[in-house]
Amino acid sequence: MASPASPASPASPASPADRAAYQRTRLRCGVAGIGMILVALWAGLGLGVPAQLDRVLVGWEGRAGFAVGAVLAAGAVLLQLGPDTIARHADLREGVAVAGEQKRFLKRYWSGVLGFAVQVTLAAGLAGVALMPREAWADPWPGYAAVAAALGLLSLARIFRDPTLSIESEPYEVAPAWIAALESRLERAGEARPPIRWFDHGEHSLAGGWEGFGGRRRLTLSRSVGELPPEVAAGLVLREIGHARKWHRGISCLVSAAWLALGVALGYGADRWLLGPLGTAGRVFLLAAVMSTWSWVGLFVLPALGRRQVLAADRFMAEKLGDPEETSTVFGCLAGGNLPDEDLGAVKRYVFHPIPPLAVRRAAALKSFA
Repeated sequence: MASPASPASPASPASPADRAAYQRTRLRCGVAGIGMILVALWAGLGLGVPAQLDRVLVGWEGRAGFAVGAVLAAGAVLLQLGPDTIARHADLREGVAVAGEQKRFLKRYWSGVLGFAVQVTLAAGLAGVALMPREAWADPWPGYAAVAAALGLLSLARIFRDPTLSIESEPYEVAPAWIAALESRLERAGEARPPIRWFDHGEHSLAGGWEGFGGRRRLTLSRSVGELPPEVAAGLVLREIGHARKWHRGISCLVSAAWLALGVALGYGADRWLLGPLGTAGRVFLLAAVMSTWSWVGLFVLPALGRRQVLAADRFMAEKLGDPEETSTVFGCLAGGNLPDEDLGAVKRYVFHPIPPLAVRRAAALKSFA
């Protein structure tokens, strides 16, 4: 539920021309950021960097992975600074971001950068420990199998993760009368209000998701949701209930785990039959290149599941609301802050937009009343 806020909020550029220009800027920044990292990694493979790293870090053994990870993280951060800066200026210029929240944004941005660097370094280091050449292993497959298992478990662990942990935010309180109106509308839809934790992340966006598991599960919602009419917010809450009922998050994590395991298998194949035999540092660099590319390929493939889940949650919401006018109002709220679908060509929309266009979603949801 990461759609921009209601039409009343300055969540998007005002004119269609400005929206199209803004969209092109953000699209180019995203492509440039990913593209530069992939080009750098594959250029490194072409220049024989894995073998060179093995020679430079000879004798480092298990520590080699941490060294390679630190270098990779630093390189990725430097490559991303340019596109990230351009994208931020575009957000501020067009009113997508709140101008007065620059200090909070910088704190959030650099804490995210530091977290990314630490994660990459640790992941590469642990992978290096698993991938160290060992006399007992004539074939490196046990090490790659261990990496695949670890990545799969981390992917599955996202089922329990609070999706707002990465958002620097503050607690937020919603008026009791608003909560009562929300509960009333949910009750008419046959649903009880789930436990909700409100937060203010200083942006014009409808953000949130489920945290916890079992009896401790609750819904986290941003301040922007609490500023909507409670009847509209009820529709958004019903969508999230639909996601939870159909176990969409768990299914997505399972698919992601399988995708990552397949990527590690490709890395093993490259090590075994194309570039090998490699040492610890070379294997870590090779795996970083293969997995980064495989993740990029996943941008074309994996969203197909998410699109189906979005449409299913929309249908659940429409059926629970039982009113086509209310359903249209919810989509109208989402459309107020979104860039117009017509600004995207069919190919760009499929590749770079992870969810179906709002017009498609609205039409599919309204079929429930046909």
